[in-house]
Amino acid sequence: MPQLTKAFVFILFAVIFGAEARALSSQYTIEVKESSLVCSIRYSVVGVYRAGFDAFSGQIDYHPDRLGRSAVKMKIQSGSVQSRWPVLDRIVRSERLLNTQRYPVVNFVSTRIFKHGGEYFVDGILTLHDIRKRYVFPFKLEGPFTSGGKKYVKASGSWDFNRKDFEIIWHDWLDQGGVVVGNTVTFDWEILAREKAGRDGQFQ
Repeated sequence: MPQLTKAFVFILFAVIFGAEARALSSQYTIEVKESSLVCSIRYSVVGVYRAGFDAFSGQIDYHPDRLGRSAVKMKIQSGSVQSRWPVLDRIVRSERLLNTQRYPVVNFVSTRIFKHGGEYFVDGILTLHDIRKRYVFPFKLEGPFTSGGKKYVKASGSWDFNRKDFEIIWHDWLDQGGVVVGNTVTFDWEILAREKAGRDGQFQ
């Protein structure tokens, strides 16, 4: 085969398979109003303190046929935490716990998304109080699906972590053994994300 023909065939294959790969992947932006991020912790005064975050953002890069290339990242504004106990919310935002003035953002960035035993898992880094911890947890995924002419994916999950791993100490001497305030924080989330229009192929 002449060199020119070989070059033409190579370019043709590159264009075809490159276009196919791009078609198989989509970038999605989290719809905040249709999503929820809720944390809960045992607190002896009220039983369980349960609060949601009102301000957050994130992106998903989804490759349905190459799941290992998928990724997710999320930023949560820690000061947006809110429950039905305003007094407790102020304590949570204070230096005693989240210290939202010094640490205004909680970050989660995936390092790997994979499937095992028919279940989806995300492996990623949670950054809280400028401390980075790695977590692997299962989640559920729905989609992509179309609604109103737009494409969406929906994901949900739950995971636990120890607040003391992030040096969140409620009280120097009352906070012994997690009696007054529990050590385990449960984070329940459900997100709806919409495909980005006119994406540039870069996950930022």
